[in-house]
Amino acid sequence: MKITNMRVNNLVQPLGFQVIPLSLSWNVGEAGDTIGSSSKNAKFILEKVELLDAFDAISDGNNITHSKPDPEVFSKAGEFLGEKPDNCIVVEDAYAGIDAAKAAGMTAVGIGDASGYDKADVKIQTFSELLKLAE
Repeated sequence: MKITNMRVNNLVQPLGFQVIPLSLSWNVGEAGDTIGSSSKNAKFILEKVELLDAFDAISDGNNITHSKPDPEVFSKAGEFLGEKPDNCIVVEDAYAGIDAAKAAGMTAVGIGDASGYDKADVKIQTFSELLKLAE
């Protein structure tokens, strides 16, 4: 599993290194980056914040039948990229998302509220802290 500084910078700079309340989770794999969201309007939101092109695949409420904490949304995201679960990182702000990431066999990074969840593999407060993972 490898996160590059360039990949993290390209994704978090447009956000101004702020956590934005999109309830979207980010899977980072060597093959690319995906969004995993139970919402059916993830693409719409990404278009509005001009980040749609930053992601290689989107797994959302349009292609899943079970919401978090079921791992389906993250499992499909990994499948879309051809990635094995142990080569994926999920950045998640909700306990149910951390549970889903762990159930999918992926590394779970807790941010915001989920940074206090003991099941998170890594705990951060801001997206800018992802840069430390890249070092």
